[in-house]
Amino acid sequence: MLKKMMFLSIVLSFFISVPGWAEEKIGDCLACHQRETRGIFQAWVNSKHALKGVDCITCHKSHDEARPKKSAVEPKVCGECHKEKYAQFQQGRHFISWNRMKEHPQYRTLPSPLRKAFCERCHNVQNKCNSCHTSHAFNPEEAREPEACKKCHTGLAGPHDEMYASSLHGTIYAVDKNTVRAPNCVSCHMHKGTHNISFGIVYDSWGNPMNKDGNLLSKEEQEEVRKEMVKGVCFQCHIKSLTLERLELADTVKQRAKALLDEAEKVIRELEHEGILPKGVVLGRNQLYQDSSRIEALYYRMSQFQNVYTWKGAYHFSADFAHWYGWAHLQMSLIEIKEEARKLRELKKLKK
Repeated sequence: MLKKMMFLSIVLSFFISVPGWAEEKIGDCLACHQRETRGIFQAWVNSKHALKGVDCITCHKSHDEARPKKSAVEPKVCGECHKEKYAQFQQGRHFISWNRMKEHPQYRTLPSPLRKAFCERCHNVQNKCNSCHTSHAFNPEEAREPEACKKCHTGLAGPHDEMYASSLHGTIYAVDKNTVRAPNCVSCHMHKGTHNISFGIVYDSWGNPMNKDGNLLSKEEQEEVRKEMVKGVCFQCHIKSLTLERLELADTVKQRAKALLDEAEKVIRELEHEGILPKGVVLGRNQLYQDSSRIEALYYRMSQFQNVYTWKGAYHFSADFAHWYGWAHLQMSLIEIKEEARKLRELKKLKK
């Protein structure tokens, strides 16, 4: 009974505060969604938006007219109220996620239905706040949990969730959900609630020291970005010597992993120079996983997965990912690439 009374008071408060035509529209929204989509309706009723009078029309409106429309709500609509958060969001890597996806050759080679089923489900974070804040509830407590990030940052392409979960940080947090004892994703990458998720991040997805706009960071800029993370986050729990030691170890792991990747590329470029492989073989960032030779496919695995697991595992302090999923497979893939190169050279001799 108490809940019913609270809901009625919320609804009545809306009708008092909106113009006549809008009152009718909100009534239509509530009546229909209460009957047809109870989950959406209940999520909104229990939200802070509902308590503060943020109704259907406030968010689902056209830019040229204040009438509801059936479509996703763009971040700039949220930014009308959440100005500071939206400005921070524009500074982070989430804000260029959709544009970067559209530029990638792999995305362009996929049929439209597969693009929607695969790439766009995560990269649409650029165009919708509800990638992190679940629709209609928009509970900030939900968005602070690692599960909110897990929607995209998990699995083969970017197992950040698994790396974190297998680290000491993740283990302690899983036990008592206490960010005073151990950090979660938000603690490090959204320091003090910033929506600029580039905070403290030096490298792009490929391990290059770049900002979100694709500009290479100088050594001084890299040090400044890391200093933000170290001073703002790490030193809250760890002494300086231990923090710097762990990060320097991760730096070393990254350098050694890149050296293995470079060695593999050298083997392939030599085959290209000898005429065994065609000129202009694409390796790394813009490489495709279809219509290629076996040796190129081996390099793709090294570059796209194994190298990334190694250095990102090291920076997330997951020995399991850095070693067994990353470093060990990098070594084995390099052996396979060298063996494949030997076979291709022998085949060329036999053909002669």
